[in-house]
Amino acid sequence: MMKRHQKIRRSRLFQIYAHGSVTASFALKLIFGEIKRYFSVITRITWSSYRADNEIHELVIDHQEGRFVLTMECGLGPTVFTSITEEDIALNHKQVEFVDSVDIFHFVRMLIDKYRLNTLNITDDQLIFTVSESE
Repeated sequence: MMKRHQKIRRSRLFQIYAHGSVTASFALKLIFGEIKRYFSVITRITWSSYRADNEIHELVIDHQEGRFVLTMECGLGPTVFTSITEEDIALNHKQVEFVDSVDIFHFVRMLIDKYRLNTLNITDDQLIFTVSESE
């Protein structure tokens, strides 16, 4: 039987090496497939973070049909990112769990890269990324 720390380690979405290289896991490809299926066009992402009982990161995603909120918690255990459901879409919200904030950082960075977003505004409580005016 696999121990808790082994489950956590195996559920990481990224392997980060001391020399700076980053390798994405197979699970990440499935997650991005889900995101792409529902949000073929993302025009803006607003990322904010705060602490409740633990770290909470929220992405407000503006897409072709409206706005969706992805709430990401970390430090609770293994990554839990189940398929996006029709109920999630109807509620415009999904809550997921990541192993740690390193996975969250690289997940958001990949979203920004894949949807070709640029930094628009940085405040004390949020980062806003949007499609550049020239696109």
